[in-house]
Amino acid sequence: MGVAVINPDLCLPYNGIICHACFERCPMYREAITMKDEFYPEVHAEKCIGCGVCEHVCIAEEPAITIESSHQI
Repeated sequence: MGVAVINPDLCLPYNGIICHACFERCPMYREAITMKDEFYPEVHAEKCIGCGVCEHVCIAEEPAITIESSHQI
């Protein structure tokens, strides 16, 4: 598997639009993804299981959070 990685250029909260989709749907709730300053999602690679739920539920036009091979990180 891999690890979720956020692209801040595509991520709605990093562009001024409130969104918690990846945080709320992550099966490792409040462990793999947390909200910095209550607005900005952050991935904790050591807790991420690479399941891809976050990528699937991302509401950005192009998913702002993707699963990347652990070899790329």
